[in-house]
Amino acid sequence: MGHDENKQTVRAPPQEKIVAHDKTEGVRMMADEMERIMTIPLRKTKLAPRTKRSARAIKEIRAYIMRHMKVDEKNVWIDASLNEKIWENGIRNPPSKITVKAVKFDDGLVEVSLSE
Repeated sequence: MGHDENKQTVRAPPQEKIVAHDKTEGVRMMADEMERIMTIPLRKTKLAPRTKRSARAIKEIRAYIMRHMKVDEKNVWIDASLNEKIWENGIRNPPSKITVKAVKFDDGLVEVSLSE
């Protein structure tokens, strides 16, 4: 019982890449941009001092987007409406989570705004 040296393996042709996502993220891809709806947890902001919580929430949003969209800090642009929503209750009481829409353009820039 030896191995056949003339035996060739037949491989299936490569299939299109399927974009996987969990129930909190919706992914829509276009030719030049990728759009995701994500819910960002902001629980760690409560660990910051009271007078720095909203600023910490903005930093957490930026860090979450950098990690999930695979971009640098300078390529994350946070919309004014999202900023106003975080600061709505003042510096001491930002929301514990927020749903955002992130659009990544082909040049690497990510625009983050409030989800509808």
